[in-house]
Amino acid sequence: MKLNDLEVFLADDLSWRKFELSSLFTIAETSGHQNGIESDLHKTTLKALYLLLYSHWEGFVKKSCKIYLHYINNKKVETKELTHIFTALALKKSITNCYSKESLDSLSISTYLDFVTLHTAKLTQKFKVNVKIDTDFDDEFIKTFSNLSLKNYRNLLESIDLPFFPFFSDVEHNQTVTNLDGTTQNVTILSETLDFSLLYYRHSIAHSGATSETLNIDTYQNLQNKILFLMDLLVSSISEFCHKEFYKSCNSTQKTAYIDAKNTEIKESFLMFYHSPDNLNEEFLAD
Repeated sequence: MKLNDLEVFLADDLSWRKFELSSLFTIAETSGHQNGIESDLHKTTLKALYLLLYSHWEGFVKKSCKIYLHYINNKKVETKELTHIFTALALKKSITNCYSKESLDSLSISTYLDFVTLHTAKLTQKFKVNVKIDTDFDDEFIKTFSNLSLKNYRNLLESIDLPFFPFFSDVEHNQTVTNLDGTTQNVTILSETLDFSLLYYRHSIAHSGATSETLNIDTYQNLQNKILFLMDLLVSSISEFCHKEFYKSCNSTQKTAYIDAKNTEIKESFLMFYHSPDNLNEEFLAD
């Protein structure tokens, strides 16, 4: 897979997802009220939008991460040239076997020596892991556990050495959310978006067919824009990491500089969703 192929794939995969969301949103928007009463079609479509938004969030993140690993596979780079995370990925199965219960029951120095030998050999071999790009299900390396929460999202990115930007965990921008029992708590800005908005509505609708709150199309639109921002951000991160070969350990200084600069840009852009009433609604649905 060439870099252009990667970028075309990501653009196409994101484009059809945005089209579906835009089409369904138009139905929800134009079916609002009949005789001053919120129509059943509007309420049903709005619930469907939350489910579709989550589906595309999880599906796109999973597919993009798989394609990123597939791309690095095809670069045929020696494992020792990559960051330590890729060394860990290449040795994942061996590490698991070494510390499995069966091995612990009969652990001997030979177990460790075998692992050291394998580790030494892996470093000079071309990096390659078995990533299943033709299925939407979890595989050995890319896992969302059908629940792409903040925790799982961050773990996934960090497990393949893609950036989780510091702004998203900066307590300075914590948001106050209300728990089911009526109490409140402060959470990070991304937890408010993913855990207490997207997943909250997804779980409520998917498991009970309803929510404890009246759904509002403006609230939904703001959430959709934030999720699409995160999906666009993932595309730009993967593209930049591939262009600049930030997956190589020799480029760690440049990678850190990129993350720092991009973090400032993300902070300015994401905070707009909390200060601008219109939130540039059309921007993130553009192809």
